[in-house]
Amino acid sequence: MFLPLFLLAAAGCYWLLFANVSLGEAESFIPAPLGSDALANYGKDKLPGRLRSLSISIVKAVIRDREPEGEDADARAADVSDSLKSPVPTVTPKPGDPTGTPTVLPTATSTPSPFATGTATATVSPSPSASPSRTPTATKTDVPTAGPSATPSNTPVCTAPPYIEIISPLPDQRFTLADELPGQAFAFDPDNVNPLTCSTTPATFPDDDGEGISGDPEVHMKIEWFDGSSWLLVHTELESNDAYCPFGDNDPFCLTHDLSTGQWPGSTPISTGLHRIKAKVLQDDEGVPSGWVSVEFYIDPAPTATPIPPTPTPPPITPSPTPDCVSISLSNFGWTGNDVHWTINNGWPGTIMITEIYVAWPFAANLDRVELDPPNKIWDEDGSSPEETINSDWKGDRTFSSGSIRVLWFKFQNPVQPGDYILDVQFDNACSRSIGSTIP
Repeated sequence: MFLPLFLLAAAGCYWLLFANVSLGEAESFIPAPLGSDALANYGKDKLPGRLRSLSISIVKAVIRDREPEGEDADARAADVSDSLKSPVPTVTPKPGDPTGTPTVLPTATSTPSPFATGTATATVSPSPSASPSRTPTATKTDVPTAGPSATPSNTPVCTAPPYIEIISPLPDQRFTLADELPGQAFAFDPDNVNPLTCSTTPATFPDDDGEGISGDPEVHMKIEWFDGSSWLLVHTELESNDAYCPFGDNDPFCLTHDLSTGQWPGSTPISTGLHRIKAKVLQDDEGVPSGWVSVEFYIDPAPTATPIPPTPTPPPITPSPTPDCVSISLSNFGWTGNDVHWTINNGWPGTIMITEIYVAWPFAANLDRVELDPPNKIWDEDGSSPEETINSDWKGDRTFSSGSIRVLWFKFQNPVQPGDYILDVQFDNACSRSIGSTIP
């Protein structure tokens, strides 16, 4: 019985002795190199997924294990945590992340290891802030404040063809052979009146009448009568200044024509029925013409006066009979080189003669001469451009016997160009014929 008690007491003494030595030595580490034949592999492990979160308490435990007497383990662990939060430059996406564009971040500032040996406290120095570049301060320069354009207000910034409008008579207005017939056109160049927009509005009559219109003459006006099959010219007027009127003017308004005379200016008889007044700007200050504009109106017989007994009723005014001008025709427009031509067919029962020619063309060239069945020259004065009215200085034969067909040629100083050509011809039997033709 004494033997087991002896062994138990010896074991207790031995344990007390070993525990005292071990606990005293545990307060410091004894370097003890370990030899091993194994080779270390520092290559990247293939991680099957994301790294798990790391508890900061592990860092604190390591610091306390290395420096048991240190009192700043919490602060140093916080510095390590902050440094781990800074992104690390990488071109390799984390496992499970989609491939993205590599992002190059600024190189991290070297931070002292939290595992530094020694008694000195390792303090993590903050990365130095980037110093602001010494960019020169921009010197204030006086910049002119944007104001109205230096371009004069009357200098157009756009261009437009001239505008013309017939302001009297009104469309479908009716007159009788006892009335006064009015007539007037309002014309201006939009790029002069509204140089910023070239709009035809706003425009004021008569203040803007003739604004930007130039040339001599400026406007061509015509009155035509519809005989049932075609339009016949009964009166024409070339205006060289505003107001633009077919019967003369008392600026800024036009005079009227007394229809009770039974004749148009120039002695052509007035007929009843459908008429029209036409007007065209020949050129603006850029040399551009307008197109023709027209307004239709009616001339009715004079009303029968109401009889007042015993005064007899006066007979109505009957216009002179109109000659059958339809039998005279203009046709077969053609061109070649510097020339254009039309055919004149006289279906009149007697001989007729040309008394006036008006011709207009769409390009810059003077009219050199006019021939009837070349080389029969009937006019060779130095003509104007882009139109000409011929009623004097005739040469050669310009008559047409009944049933005759002759070709009227116009020869220019330059080759003809595409565009609209207009011809009005008046004859000594009070007939006139007009035609418009085009070179495509």
